[in-house]
Amino acid sequence: MNLTIKEFSKRTGLPPSKLRFYDKKRLLVPFVRLENGYRAYSFDQIYQAKMIDSLRQAGISIQDIKLYFTVNDQEKKKILDRWREDLNKRTEVLLAAQKYIGGINVENPQQTLLLSNWETEKYFVWQRVHSQRQPNPFQKHFTTAKSQLEKLGVTCSEQVYVKTEMITEDKI
Repeated sequence: MNLTIKEFSKRTGLPPSKLRFYDKKRLLVPFVRLENGYRAYSFDQIYQAKMIDSLRQAGISIQDIKLYFTVNDQEKKKILDRWREDLNKRTEVLLAAQKYIGGINVENPQQTLLLSNWETEKYFVWQRVHSQRQPNPFQKHFTTAKSQLEKLGVTCSEQVYVKTEMITEDKI
């Protein structure tokens, strides 16, 4: 039994316009075209339709999804590994952006750390420390952290960013 686009839409949760788009892109071709030109899908295509839409929501390109459905299982595993790596990188960027937004200082914008594109890869190390209130209270923490990172072969900058969360009479 074949499903009309309306029936298939109800079973997959995908609007007919999206199904037509996937058909136009040759990503999800209807099982058969009826004599009147209407699209007809099979029950076997329901999982594929949901998977395609899930991959699109994850930001996977149409070309990559097409490729995935045409290769053997070994190649599929390689593609999935590449997608995971790409998603992990995008997640790191979003987390950095979230920290940046959380660190914007409305009262004193000059004290806000700015994100930039660098020619070489950079790493940020965030750590929570407590110190006595005194001049340069975090200097010893920065020196220790820098020394530990350099022992691991990590090149460190002399620039630091401090965000205070709580200040009491004697601690910061």
